[in-house]
Amino acid sequence: MQASKKYVKICLTRFGAPLQNKMYSLRTYKNIVLIVPLKEKKQQMQSVSDFDISITSQPHCGAAAIAIFLHEFYSGRELAMHFENPKYKIAQK
Repeated sequence: MQASKKYVKICLTRFGAPLQNKMYSLRTYKNIVLIVPLKEKKQQMQSVSDFDISITSQPHCGAAAIAIFLHEFYSGRELAMHFENPKYKIAQK
């Protein structure tokens, strides 16, 4: 791995530091790896992560954890993104 290609590893669980308290500092990183561990691998994944972040204290699925993290990371701007020459477009009435 090149020195300029440093990755920060973020483990998304129900038991880490609250997302809202850490988001400002997490936004400073460019290369992020999100980890959503299985129950049986949770401790192992937390030990290799740079951050253990709690998305919510309520049960949630991995896809929801990633969606919530990305929504907070991009401050909701991802909802207004437009792509050049898309193959498909969703028309809203």
